[in-house]
Amino acid sequence: MEKYTEINKLLVEQCDAIAEKILNCSYQVQNLTIAKLRDILIMMGRIHFEDLEKNIYIALIPGGIRKKNTAYVVFRLVDDELHIAAYSDEGLIKQNTSKGVIDEIGKIFDKYIK
Repeated sequence: MEKYTEINKLLVEQCDAIAEKILNCSYQVQNLTIAKLRDILIMMGRIHFEDLEKNIYIALIPGGIRKKNTAYVVFRLVDDELHIAAYSDEGLIKQNTSKGVIDEIGKIFDKYIK
């Protein structure tokens, strides 16, 4: 989709993601500020990149079996919508790390989701 083009491109450029393996989702949110987003991301993982002019963060979030794999996740806050793009390298054992991390994000951001 067009709304994910910029964040998917950023994920490819910043984290060497394979475009075809990027998962996207969006949440309608309320009362979520960029500062609150940053605070949550610090608790979830490690911030890799930030662009405060465009309200974009890239975070490295542990996931998969025993949280041994890492998902690279881009967050862009646009008005009342949070756009997410997630990518993870999968080894021999497919752990669906990106999907699991996106599901976890939905639970953590639950109080902000409309």
